Amino acid sequence: YELLVPQILRGCSMMLCMVPINNIALGTLPPERLKNASGLFNLTRNLGGAVGLAIINTVLIDRNAFHYARLSEHVEWGSEAAQTKLQNMTLNFE
Repeated sequence: YELLVPQILRGCSMMLCMVPINNIALGTLPPERLKNASGLFNLTRNLGGAVGLAIINTVLIDRNAFHYARLSEHVEWGSEAAQTKLQNMTLNFE
């Protein structure tokens, strides 16, 4: 339930943003061109969203691998600090 309010706010704010954008993009067109323009508008919006999500996902995966590599350079399982931390974590499960 902790994400319910943010999701409701997100949904409402998306509608408040999309209605003016649709009116600006399609409001000045003659009725005979409106059907094709609406389809093209939705296509570009969905395609832009898909490409944007793909780019964000690629960046997140690359950065995750980068940070994992950087952390693994400095952590050795045989080091005293790692052994102490592992023992403390093990004690928490007992």
